[in-house]
Amino acid sequence: MGRDSNAGRGGRGGSNDRSGRGRGGHGRTTSGTVPRKPSEVGACKDLEGHIFTISSGNKGKDGDMLRTSVEKMATYIGTKYGDDAAQEWISGVQTVIPEPVHSPFILARHAERVKAIKDRLTLKLTSLKDERGDIANEITADPNNRALKKELREIDDDIAKTEIELKDEVEMKLTDDEKTAHSNAWRTHRELTDRLKTSRGKVYSLLLGQCTQVLVDKMKQDSSWVKVSTSFDPNLLLKLIEKFVLKQTDNQYKTAVLIAEQLSILLFRQDDQVSNATYYDRFTTRVEVARQAGVCYHTPELLQDKSMQLKMGDYTILPDSDKKTVIDVVELEYLAYLFINNSNAKLHGQLKKDIANDYSKGTVEAYPNDIHKALTLMNEYQPLNVGVL
Repeated sequence: MGRDSNAGRGGRGGSNDRSGRGRGGHGRTTSGTVPRKPSEVGACKDLEGHIFTISSGNKGKDGDMLRTSVEKMATYIGTKYGDDAAQEWISGVQTVIPEPVHSPFILARHAERVKAIKDRLTLKLTSLKDERGDIANEITADPNNRALKKELREIDDDIAKTEIELKDEVEMKLTDDEKTAHSNAWRTHRELTDRLKTSRGKVYSLLLGQCTQVLVDKMKQDSSWVKVSTSFDPNLLLKLIEKFVLKQTDNQYKTAVLIAEQLSILLFRQDDQVSNATYYDRFTTRVEVARQAGVCYHTPELLQDKSMQLKMGDYTILPDSDKKTVIDVVELEYLAYLFINNSNAKLHGQLKKDIANDYSKGTVEAYPNDIHKALTLMNEYQPLNVGVL
């Protein structure tokens, strides 16, 4: 998404937009997909160069390659294995095919039948118990009457059978057409489920084939490798890949890693030839890399101030769920400001000045409250051409 030739100040409306973060495919420059070594091409020819690696020693570059490779794979998976497989890859959540159910009409009809049968059995049970009471009274008067005792045993047996029938599930009666339709629905369900299971295995193998050997060797040392490798779940494998690519801190001094990541995000800027879209993607990748290293985007003062702004009271005494809400809001605002502040001065210098001026004049909503809104503002912003006839 390039910069509009009329970019500037004056209005924040426009038609350009951008989807939120995820695994969806977007336009990219090719620089982030070129492998650093000739051997780093992956097992799939169609995905050549879109690999997962930790061989560069640069988490930022490896993170960029991870993002572009994930997005390229989304397109490839959709083309090769279908929309359902692509949706699982993009969302990171396995699709659960709903089991077939009968129509509301059939269910209502069955409910009426169940009620009628249960009512009939209840009346029958009440009648049998009354009859048993009469026979028991007769036996009291004539204890040696064997015929009465036999009749009592038969009544007890009928009562037991009726009580079982009341607990049993009533079979649903279907017409021939309804049986056929329901059977077909279940066959379709099984086929879709089996197809998804098969495609997951293929996507898993595809993903593993795009990992460099050094990354695979690292993952095999992880405690979750056995679970991941036996599950053939590509989403579990991707999470493990992200764990190693975004958190390359083995045998490193933790304090040094934390400071390096803080500086990496604070000093990361939009170069002259980098589009807003590419800057957005690289920035958000570095945010996640830094987060993996333990970088947080809030301070006690910011949390307390935001808690009071939201009329939630003293932050320190809030329940954990409310504290998380405040933290999320503060971090989104922090990163949105950093994204705007570190954007290219040539492209967005006037925008930064106008936002600051608006805020100083009392427009508290002048600064965007999340990165996506900041990106939209940068794309849609146009200047006021004062004095131009």
